[in-house]
Amino acid sequence: MTERRTLIWIILIFSFIKIVLHFYSNLFSHYGVFRDELYYLACAEHPDYGYVDQPPFSIWLLSISTFLFGKSIFALRLLPALFSAAAIFLAGLTTIELGGKKWAVILVCLSLLISPIQMAFGTYYSMNVIDLFLWSLAAYLVVMILKNQRPVDWISLGFVLGIASLNKIGALFFGAGLLLALLFTPNRKMLLTRWPWFTGIISLSIFSIYVIWNMNHDMAHLEFIHNASSGKYS
Repeated sequence: MTERRTLIWIILIFSFIKIVLHFYSNLFSHYGVFRDELYYLACAEHPDYGYVDQPPFSIWLLSISTFLFGKSIFALRLLPALFSAAAIFLAGLTTIELGGKKWAVILVCLSLLISPIQMAFGTYYSMNVIDLFLWSLAAYLVVMILKNQRPVDWISLGFVLGIASLNKIGALFFGAGLLLALLFTPNRKMLLTRWPWFTGIISLSIFSIYVIWNMNHDMAHLEFIHNASSGKYS
């Protein structure tokens, strides 16, 4: 068995443990529906291109999930469990691509397995666990771009960042951070090619779905952010 295959098996084991932990919690913990989940379920009954307090992607996924699996506690939290485990898998793969060996992979996967915030996000349905997965996928693609400089990875990154921003607008900060990172490192030469700009065009085109919704609804999300910042968060 090659070293890489061994590392992949280690990652899969940790990902499987993560799924089992959440499945057990969903089935036997008797922790009822979280209040935010009731709101998500209500939104899922009215699919749209946007909502006052969030973009639509997480609601679209929940609409599909409830159609296929129903609205039981286990069904409601099936996707969070899977996304949480997938985030561990991606973190492990990224570690391998960065040159990490067995103990590096074990440490990364174990850290995510027992991380309180990761545990919490994987235990109830929200945009946050999807956000964690999509940021992990975007980070993996950035590493692959820096290693291999394949155009297909730039295109894939554009779609991932577009979907991530359609899930939670904080993903726009990932794109801005990536642009700054390229500008202030020797990798700035990549900006002389067309592929990073294709990434931006693809991601912003996908995100424009939510921008158009806001334009048709009096920029409701901006009003929500202002009110939340000045009221609830303060």
